[in-house]
Amino acid sequence: MEYVVQMFPMVAIAGLLVAWLAQIAKTNRGYGFLPDMALALAGSVGAGALIATVVSGNAGMIVMFWIGIVGAIIVIVAQRRLWGAAVVRS
Repeated sequence: MEYVVQMFPMVAIAGLLVAWLAQIAKTNRGYGFLPDMALALAGSVGAGALIATVVSGNAGMIVMFWIGIVGAIIVIVAQRRLWGAAVVRS
């Protein structure tokens, strides 16, 4: 658990970066900046915790940063594909 706490800043920065980039490439899907931030942050932290506890506790900071990016991208893409279709557009 200590390792996850030490690597939290890397995955948090990765998640926030992905959310910011998702807003730059803004599409008509999504719920806005803050919900995208929360989703990306949850995805990056979840992926980082999963990899750190299940697969390897020896990953470095750069590896955790990339894992956070991948986790955040997966969550943002899933949100845009699945939940975004349910939003009624006028």
